[in-house]
Amino acid sequence: MDDNRPSPEEILGKIKASAPRSKGNLKIFFGACAGVGKTFSMLSSAQEKLKDDMDVVIGVVETHGRIETIKQLEGIPTLPLKKVLRQSIIFSEFDLDAALKREPDIILIDELAHSNLFGSRHPKRWQDVLELLDHGINVYTTLNVQHIDSLNDIVEQITGIKVRETIPDSVFDEADEIVLVDIPSEVILERLREGKVYLGELTQKQAEKNFFKIENLVALREIALRRVAERVEAEKDLYSQFQKKGRKSRVNHILVCIGPGENAEKIIRVAKQYAARNKSVWTVLYVESKEHYFLSKEEVSRVEKNLRQAELLGATTMVVPSLDIAEAIVDFSKEKGIGTILIGKSSRYLSYAFFSHGIVKKVLESINVGDVYVINLQHQDKVTKVNKITKLPIFQSYLKALFILFSVTIIAYTLRPILALDNIIIFYLMGVIFISLSTETIVAMLSAMLALITYQYVFRDFFTYGVHIFVTLIVFILVSLLVGVQTNKLRIQNDLIKKRAKYNAELYAFTQKLITVKGKAKIVKVTTEHIGHLFGVAVLIWEGDEAGQLQLLSHKDKTLDPKEESAAIWCFENNHEAGKNSNTIPSARGYYLPLSIGERAMGTLGIISKDPSRDLNQEEKNVLLSLVTQATLAFERVKNSEKSDIFRSEYDS
Repeated sequence: MDDNRPSPEEILGKIKASAPRSKGNLKIFFGACAGVGKTFSMLSSAQEKLKDDMDVVIGVVETHGRIETIKQLEGIPTLPLKKVLRQSIIFSEFDLDAALKREPDIILIDELAHSNLFGSRHPKRWQDVLELLDHGINVYTTLNVQHIDSLNDIVEQITGIKVRETIPDSVFDEADEIVLVDIPSEVILERLREGKVYLGELTQKQAEKNFFKIENLVALREIALRRVAERVEAEKDLYSQFQKKGRKSRVNHILVCIGPGENAEKIIRVAKQYAARNKSVWTVLYVESKEHYFLSKEEVSRVEKNLRQAELLGATTMVVPSLDIAEAIVDFSKEKGIGTILIGKSSRYLSYAFFSHGIVKKVLESINVGDVYVINLQHQDKVTKVNKITKLPIFQSYLKALFILFSVTIIAYTLRPILALDNIIIFYLMGVIFISLSTETIVAMLSAMLALITYQYVFRDFFTYGVHIFVTLIVFILVSLLVGVQTNKLRIQNDLIKKRAKYNAELYAFTQKLITVKGKAKIVKVTTEHIGHLFGVAVLIWEGDEAGQLQLLSHKDKTLDPKEESAAIWCFENNHEAGKNSNTIPSARGYYLPLSIGERAMGTLGIISKDPSRDLNQEEKNVLLSLVTQATLAFERVKNSEKSDIFRSEYDS
């Protein structure tokens, strides 16, 4: 008998460890504002669970010195807060790792919208809560109506105060239970005067004059009641659909079109409210038109941020490259069967509308498109253009145009004795066309006017004008404009084709390399070199063993920052992205993706940019994800091959 065989207890432990964890339940105590008694109600409910012999602990609760709330803490064990030193000041924060290790039945987490200290694993407390839920821990928490992201603008309009700490609507909508804690507005004011409402840095008089005015409280209470009612209606509709299994119900699909402007965030929030009221699925579409290639780095970052925000609010996001925005919207709507389209209207598109009859008009004129709603924006979107059409700086483009016009003038003046005066204008027209083909449109238009002035001054009487001069000027400007616009379109289209071809070629070449190589070490070498060269990054690859520990396969001699290792470990254990520009450990330098195909990761791949200020855009992330998927399949193939060899050797023996 083999004495090294595992015991039944060990086998059972491994089975439990490998079994998928059931998700915890989220219970939100929801109110119109501070002072309605959310924390008190949460603690009262926790006391009832204690009587049922459930393991209840306090993760973080803010009593703000209220005696009745402090009394409700009696008998409930409390997890110690984590002490964090920042600039010689010690701060206290919720200890997520201690809570995960403790694994209680229920944990109390006050103030769901709270922002964590910089450097924490998650920037927001609601992200801590999601991780607790993923580990099967039930959470009780509190939330005010102004902290729901899609209601943020409405609350600002009512109170005049911009709330910075918000949670995605999806967290609220997907909660297992919502408890509305509601008291009359007059009672809230009475509690305020008695000092029972926490105001932070505000004084009582400031609060009564600003946020806690009676009309504001009534409006906030109405919004809270309506938001809970919308959730109840949504659950009712789901139940109705469940009862009507035999009937195929058509779900309305809303398409939200955003641009790079500052108002895109407001459009997304309005769209979320509209989708919630109509119980519809919704998609946020951004079209990478020619204008996208003129955007500044800040504007590109804003687009990425708005797309991530839309995903947090429950939308599906799509980025479609196209030179014609309206055509891209119409094609996408037809392909996906969109019922409603929301478009933000801005004055920055007036010039575009003049030449292309307007995006909205073109969409409305298209056949088989559903309802179109235009969201009128109050403020003009400002887009700062960056010269990316040519490699020449803008001042060099002007010098080039001047040189061409000077050369045309010299040639025309030399040939003047053998040419008719009316034929000389053709030389200037050719010069304007050449300038339009090689420089920016604005340079070409100014060159057209300068060409006509030069022609009139050198070859005609400068002070003699006629109708033909103005006609010629209009022709010159139109020619320069049309040629310049079409040339720019062709350049951008060519850049798009080159970029897509490059990424497709890289993916094909990478796949071919992985097919031919054998062995884990060679796969690591090919992956690190290929991804590193493509994106200009250092590539780190970890492999998880049977005990759930990560082993670094690449750059074994490299000493990593503990924060980078923590991000890689979290990514592996939770099978989700982490690191820079993600919701988990965003202060890390690297961006980490799990090497996984199913629900369980087999390792982690991280990239650290050589330029700390460089961020991957959405398209680059999609390409990286495709490459990581191919690498994962290669590792899986090697792993299965090793298992087959072991099985074959055991069978032969």
